[in-house]
Amino acid sequence: MDAKLYLLKIHKTMEAMYKKDVTVRLQDEMAGAWAGFAKTGSPNEEKLPTWEPYTEEKKACMIYGDKTVLKENQRRRIK
Repeated sequence: MDAKLYLLKIHKTMEAMYKKDVTVRLQDEMAGAWAGFAKTGSPNEEKLPTWEPYTEEKKACMIYGDKTVLKENQRRRIK
C-alpha cells in the first residue's frame, strides 16, 4: 500500500485499494497525523493512540490498517 495515495485521497481512482469502513478512516487518520506533525511537531491527535517518540529503547511505531495501533519494538523484515 502506498501511503501517499491515502494522504492525497486518490484511492477512489483505484478501486482495488478501497476497503469498506476502513479506507476513509485510514486516510483521515494518516492525514491528521501528518497535519498535526507539520503544525505542532507532534503527530498526536484525538483519533489515534498516543504516539510516543521513537527511541532506541522503545522504537515506537504506528501501524495503520484495519485497526490503527501503536507498537513498540516492532520488527518487520522487508524482503
